[in-house]
Amino acid sequence: MTENKNFQTEFLNVSKALPAFLVLMMLFSFFNGFTQHTNIKLEKPADTKYFATPCEPSLVINPFNTDQMIAGAVLDALYTSSDGGKTWNTEVLKSTAGVEGDPCIIVDKKGCFHYFHLSNPPSGVRFSSIVHQKLESFGGGWSTGTAIGEKIKKLHDKEWAVSDMQNGNLYLSWTIFDEYKSTDAKNKTNIFFSSSTDYGTTWSKPLQVSTIAGDCKDDDNSLEGSMPVVGPAGEIYLVWVGLEKIYLNRSDDFGKTWLKKEKAIFDQRGGWRIEIPGIYRYSGFPIIQCDTTNSPRRGNLYLTWSECVPGTSHTRILFARSKDKGESWTEPLIIGSDSLQKHSFFPWMTVDQKTGNIYIVYYDRRNFNDNHTEVFLAWSDDGGNTFRDFKISESAFIPDKEMFFGDYAAVAAYNNVVRPVWTRLDGFSLSLWTAIIDMNYLGTDHSLEKRIITGEEDGLTITDSWNLEDEPRKTINNIYDDWFKNIYRPALPGFNIKMNCGDCVYAYMDVVFYISDKGKIVRYVVEKENFCAKNADEKLKTKLLDYFLNYTFPVELRNKAVRMKLGTGLKC
Repeated sequence: MTENKNFQTEFLNVSKALPAFLVLMMLFSFFNGFTQHTNIKLEKPADTKYFATPCEPSLVINPFNTDQMIAGAVLDALYTSSDGGKTWNTEVLKSTAGVEGDPCIIVDKKGCFHYFHLSNPPSGVRFSSIVHQKLESFGGGWSTGTAIGEKIKKLHDKEWAVSDMQNGNLYLSWTIFDEYKSTDAKNKTNIFFSSSTDYGTTWSKPLQVSTIAGDCKDDDNSLEGSMPVVGPAGEIYLVWVGLEKIYLNRSDDFGKTWLKKEKAIFDQRGGWRIEIPGIYRYSGFPIIQCDTTNSPRRGNLYLTWSECVPGTSHTRILFARSKDKGESWTEPLIIGSDSLQKHSFFPWMTVDQKTGNIYIVYYDRRNFNDNHTEVFLAWSDDGGNTFRDFKISESAFIPDKEMFFGDYAAVAAYNNVVRPVWTRLDGFSLSLWTAIIDMNYLGTDHSLEKRIITGEEDGLTITDSWNLEDEPRKTINNIYDDWFKNIYRPALPGFNIKMNCGDCVYAYMDVVFYISDKGKIVRYVVEKENFCAKNADEKLKTKLLDYFLNYTFPVELRNKAVRMKLGTGLKC
């Protein structure tokens, strides 16, 4: 198990002494502006004909060029960005088989994009299929669509897909209803699987994976929400939900055969159809991911899902991990704030396959006593041992039970580029949003930052200021003394006792300077130091002190508003 702790202090130094009230205003403005994750709206396609658009987003980041992103949304919305999500082009996706929602977008090992969705059968036809469309190169045109499973004349629903980034195979799973909404006990739902070994040109005959069938009512006892994921050795894991259980099956031969029987890995108390005030329909489907990075966590399986807490009316989000290919799982960890007994719902999870970080985006009502809803992002850099979460939506909204809101949100990440996408409702107008996530902010404990703004930090006088041109070393020493006295030293004894690391200690320092440039925060200098050693905390202190005693502000930083962030950490 890995635990880590960040200790940080941040100060605003100005070149001239200013009145206390002005310094306080500058502090508030500076911190408030910097810590915000800029929200960006993805505009609704002008020529879409579906009223409840956009919602239920899917998002993918091209790992070969993280500026390239593609998103889809109900019913037929398609979004592309070539600048990391700052701006988006919007259009309607078209297919020879029609486009009927449940968007799922993935990228393969060649950098080609794949958009999966439901077909739109003619009026009166009770059967459908899954449709696959391919984009060979970013900025090009999509294929007209290939139907998958169309020979099975039943209703096909809620597909999801994944790409094996080693061998290039594509894997797809979905639900098939014998007769949708039927109450006849002879009609069943089952989970099916298909694969492509030629990047989506052809697909294998659909294979039924589930052995325990559900009913067709599209409710708690129906099988729904299947999701495949690929492990580091090419093994495929498949999860789904139904009968108040979360099921898992595994294939070790690229989807040709599966375990004889699926395993119920968790109870989903109350089922997957969950009542949440103001939400048209809420489906608590499980989300599974696998760490395929070259790290000690390689092969870890992660699972997140929702449940209605027994004996209460609130919904919470759970997380669990498996290190043995799904044979056993950790006790579920609650994501977000459960103590207030408010609603947390619609989680979506991804793993950054470059860093191994885990990200979960979800809706939350912890700050309100009504249906006002905000969006949060939880993340872990220690394999899911611990999570930190942050509000990422700039404002709250109120959903309406009469308006379809979709069945999921989205988040994608690669090499510390993290982009969530969510739906909000204003009046009867749906909209889709993303946030430009600041990873420097996510890696920081901001509790001190709030105390500095309010002037409550012991031993710190917020009206202090220094002349950077004349006294750069005095400035640095004062900053260091405050940090060591008020932050590092008080926390260290308990931290070391909790860690009990022995000789296995990793320490780091991170010093960042920011300057204000026409109202924007600009990173100017980053100094980092990493080392492993016995008594690493003492070596860290020595290294920091040496750094500060010998540091002189560059000319470019003098006579400017400067913000300094000092971060250190220890972990086993």
